[in-house]
Amino acid sequence: MKFLLASDVHDNLSGVQAMRAQEQNDIDAIVLAGDLDTRRPKAFFDILETFGCPVLYVWGNHDEYPYDAFYGPNCHHLHLKVRRVGPITFAGWSGHPTDWRNNPISKPVYDAFAERHGAFMETRRQVGAEYQAAVAEIEAEYAAAVSELADQARQRGKFPSEAKLHALKERRKKRIVSAGQAVDKFRRSAAHRSFLSLLSTLNQELQQKNIGCLYDLIQASGADLANTVVVTHDRLTHVTRDLPGICTFLHGHLHGFSDTSTPRTGRHINVSALCGIGDTANYVVMKWSPQSGFSVQSVECKTGVEGVI
Repeated sequence: MKFLLASDVHDNLSGVQAMRAQEQNDIDAIVLAGDLDTRRPKAFFDILETFGCPVLYVWGNHDEYPYDAFYGPNCHHLHLKVRRVGPITFAGWSGHPTDWRNNPISKPVYDAFAERHGAFMETRRQVGAEYQAAVAEIEAEYAAAVSELADQARQRGKFPSEAKLHALKERRKKRIVSAGQAVDKFRRSAAHRSFLSLLSTLNQELQQKNIGCLYDLIQASGADLANTVVVTHDRLTHVTRDLPGICTFLHGHLHGFSDTSTPRTGRHINVSALCGIGDTANYVVMKWSPQSGFSVQSVECKTGVEGVI
C-alpha cells in the first residue's frame, strides 16, 4: 500500500500542484497533518481529489474552518474519527495546544477561560500590539534613513559610508531593545507567570480529553492497534501511557521531515513541510506491506515559486 503524507502547506498551492504532477494515481490515501490552505481550501482539496483516493486530514493552529465543512466526497476530516484504508486504520484529532481554534471539546472551555481572564488578556494583547507598532515605526525610520544616505552618496557618485550605515543599524538595534523593555517587564510579572501556568494546565487537560476520546473510539472500532496510525498537528508525548498499543504517529507543525522511533516513545513521523523553502517543497511517501510494515521516504518537488513559511 502507498500513502502520500504532508502538512504545513500554508497557502502554497503550487506545492500541492507540484506533488500532484510528480505522483501517479497509485495512491491508497492522502493524509494531511494540518496547517493547510487558509485562503483557497476548495481549490486545495480539488487538486487532491484528482488522485481518486481518500483524503484524510486534521486541522492545525492556522486552520479556522468549521469541523463539519464539506470539500468533496473523498475528503474526510479525521477529528475524533476512525477511517480504515484496507488493513490500515487512521485516526486523529484537530487543534493545537497553542491555538485550538474550533476544536469542539476545547472551544467552550476556552471561551469560559477568556471570559474569566478577559481584562488581563486584553492588557496582554495591548502590550504586544504596542511593541509591534513601535518596532514597525523604528523599521520604517531606519529604512528611510538608509535610503536617504544612499541617495546622498549617489549624488556624489560614491557608495554610502559603511560607518554611517553601521551607526544606523546600532541605533535601530538599541531602539528595538528599548521598545521591548515594557514587554519584558510584563512577561516577568507575577501576574503573567500565573496566567501562563493556568493556560498550560488548561492546555494539558484539553489535550488529555481529546486523546482520551480518540483512544476510546479506536478501541470501540476493533482496529488492529499495531496497524493504526494516529494523526495530529503537533507531536504527541506520553503515547505509551495515553495510547497503549499504538506505535505509529504522524504530525507536522515543526517544519522539516523526521522519522524517529524508540520502544518508549513509538514511531513519530514529521511529514512537513509542503510550504517549502524557496522553490522546493517536501512531502512524504509511506508504504506498507504485511512483511515489512511501514517505510517512509521524504520526497522533494520543485514548486517554481517561493513558498510561504
